[in-house]
Amino acid sequence: MGYYAGEITLQDAIAGLEKLPKAKEFMLSKHFGTAFVGGEGSAKTVTLMTCCILNALAEPDGMSLVGRLNMPALESTTMRIFLELVPADYGEWSESKKIWTFNNGHPVLFRHLDITDPKVFGHIRSLNLSKAYIDEASEIEEKVFLLLIGRLRRKSSVRKIIRLSSNPAGHDYMWRHFFDPNRKEEWKRLFYGVGARSADNTFLEAGYLDRQKALYPPDWYERFSLGHFTDFTDLVYKEFTELTHVYDDTQHWAIFGDSDKPPAGWPCIVGMDIGSGSEGDPWALPIISISPDGALYQFAEIYGVDLRIAPIATELQHHLEGRTLEGLAYDYAQRAAAQELDEHGIYGVPAIKERRPGLFKVEQYMHVDPRLTHPFNNTQGAPRYFVAKSCTNTITELSGYKWPKDRSGNPKNDFTTNHEHSHMPDGIRYAIHTFRPTPADIVAAKKWDNPSLPIMSKVFWQAKEQADQKVARLNRLSRTPFKSTRQVIPSRHGPQFS
Repeated sequence: MGYYAGEITLQDAIAGLEKLPKAKEFMLSKHFGTAFVGGEGSAKTVTLMTCCILNALAEPDGMSLVGRLNMPALESTTMRIFLELVPADYGEWSESKKIWTFNNGHPVLFRHLDITDPKVFGHIRSLNLSKAYIDEASEIEEKVFLLLIGRLRRKSSVRKIIRLSSNPAGHDYMWRHFFDPNRKEEWKRLFYGVGARSADNTFLEAGYLDRQKALYPPDWYERFSLGHFTDFTDLVYKEFTELTHVYDDTQHWAIFGDSDKPPAGWPCIVGMDIGSGSEGDPWALPIISISPDGALYQFAEIYGVDLRIAPIATELQHHLEGRTLEGLAYDYAQRAAAQELDEHGIYGVPAIKERRPGLFKVEQYMHVDPRLTHPFNNTQGAPRYFVAKSCTNTITELSGYKWPKDRSGNPKNDFTTNHEHSHMPDGIRYAIHTFRPTPADIVAAKKWDNPSLPIMSKVFWQAKEQADQKVARLNRLSRTPFKSTRQVIPSRHGPQFS
């Protein structure tokens, strides 16, 4: 039994290697550096943590580091899987220090690898490691990968290694070091890459691969299902069009109960990309309503340069008046602005910021799922994200948001210098990636949609659905490092009833 109860034990993971040849190939690699790169569900993180545990058990005098871009993702995924795999009697866990110490004295440190945090180099540079493990390595920069290699200098360690797992991210540093057939001969001796498709995991639940085909846009499907190293080109949200994703909010719509705005009873989420007066970057706050079937309707935006906190708070309260704010997510590098918003009664949490997973999740909401019926034109095939026609800045930026390129025109994995058309897309990504799950299967018709159902039965089933959704939200929040900022924005016209 693992330190935490989970779906799989260490014994299960080891036994399962016989049916997972790619995972076994990764585990048995003798190279200094080995990367396990493949589609979603190809057992990458479980394999990486199994490798970490077995290597630590074999090296009493060693020290390992497990890292991921930021701490929230590290805690909720990689670290959680490690603690589900490692048997409770194999060592001791320090929650405050985020260190597991095996009975043989080998410590495993869990650390974030976000170089935008000035402390990151300090908490890595001083380490003398024998082994390093990087989960979702495409999220970090090459300089962090090289920094960790430089920390593999523990004198008592007989075998120093670095292991990576990730989805493919085009021809980035992992491709160049581990997979490029024309890479340097020295790199071929040091580094080895194992590629896998989602379908290579024979333990996946029935229907998983079918859902991938339905939910994933074509270029993302190549990467996150087939495990291809194709580079993204040009537009980030290739499927976004005004015809498909934009609705006219001067009209009343049946989906909104014959109103021009989503019903007040639907909860809202907000993302906040904080502007910079010195650089001329605008503030961007998309205001998004969540329908009962999980579709997202952005009905308002706040956008502008040199805005001030007080008027932003006033405008936000105006848009949310009488509605429930499920959560507001902001760039955690801008805590001061968020704290000032607190003083005006608007409470937020640091956004989950991993860019590629966030972009992928948003793109799944943008993707036209052929199984859905479009709520505004009743045609077959619809996305799960819509934006009001009045949100002109959102429409402009989503239409022009592109993958960054270097001077030679090659795509690169660094958006830090690519500010054009990025502000609203960043705000949308903060809101969706922080507060929403990935899209699920098409939702079955609600019990109360039956026109012959008595009114009291409709009320009962609606109330039950709301209660179930509340429990599900609480369960979801309990599995993340963030607390809910759920709050009802009071109306200036007295209490609201729904």
